[in-house]
Amino acid sequence: MNDFNEKTIMITGSSGLIGSNLVKSLLKNNNTKVIAVGRNIKKLNNIFYKYKNNSNLILLEHDICSPIKVNEKIDYVFHAAGPIAGNIIREYPMDVILPNIIGTINVLNFIDEQKKCNGINAKLIVFSSATVYGNKYKEESVVTEDKTYVADDLDAVNAPYSESKRMVEVIAKSFSKQKDIDVYIARFSYVYGYASSLPNTAFYQFIKEALAGRDIILKNSDLPKRDNIYIDDAIQGLLTVALKGEKGQSYNISTNREAENFAAIDEMAEIIVKVVNEIKNTNINLLYEKESNNNNRSSGIVLCNDKLSALGWKVNTSLEDGIRKTVKNFIDDLEKSY
Repeated sequence: MNDFNEKTIMITGSSGLIGSNLVKSLLKNNNTKVIAVGRNIKKLNNIFYKYKNNSNLILLEHDICSPIKVNEKIDYVFHAAGPIAGNIIREYPMDVILPNIIGTINVLNFIDEQKKCNGINAKLIVFSSATVYGNKYKEESVVTEDKTYVADDLDAVNAPYSESKRMVEVIAKSFSKQKDIDVYIARFSYVYGYASSLPNTAFYQFIKEALAGRDIILKNSDLPKRDNIYIDDAIQGLLTVALKGEKGQSYNISTNREAENFAAIDEMAEIIVKVVNEIKNTNINLLYEKESNNNNRSSGIVLCNDKLSALGWKVNTSLEDGIRKTVKNFIDDLEKSY
């Protein structure tokens, strides 16, 4: 964290899982100023209420689809803005595409304008996704950062998200080449962990159901495995890219099967049930509407993290430990609300 001394850092999408945890991590350094950007100031105030008297935190209500105007001189921009919830992707695809495409252009224009006005060339770390690798593999595959030639069908439900993320990378790297902006791409696998604002994904719904004492019900078992990474490890990977990464390069922030983190959502649900029963002394169950006896999971992809590991980063958290920490944090939240 000493490398961020006397630096001012802007984080878009600060109310999200990664954005909010990144803000809190950076504020542990008393010599770092953070500008947390989000669309809803009330939501930002709720998430960062513990820091309301911290002079190093500035909360900025701003729609990333509008041009950015900030008087502070920015050294780093972490661009995390954009919806990831499946229901938004399905029902409001333009609400996904516009923040990704227009928002990224606005961030790049802001950095370019700052460079012209005062000579500060802020580093931009763009948040991308494992979805840029597509989902059309017939068998379990390990993907390195250069394996982006497989893509989802354009009519796929997830295409508004995956295709706009692919285009975000193209736009960011094009700005980098043409206007000499320091751009770095962080491709996240599935990130899990505590968030003040509960993401609308199956993992968090399972935790919510379990903590309410209700069984978790899945439609079927044998779902595809995926590369999961605990939030603390993801944040450390992100900061490693910002400090040690090579300009214009993409980095997988992933576990590469390490610490048993390559698991399907039904396997994560099993761990949630186990952990909640142990901590809360309950007897909830994981139930399937249709259970397979074939143990024949569809293919998944593993994100190779060799490129990030070469910068000195490593995975520290196993899947069960990460889920246990996440559940305990949500329990603490519930107890404080009473």
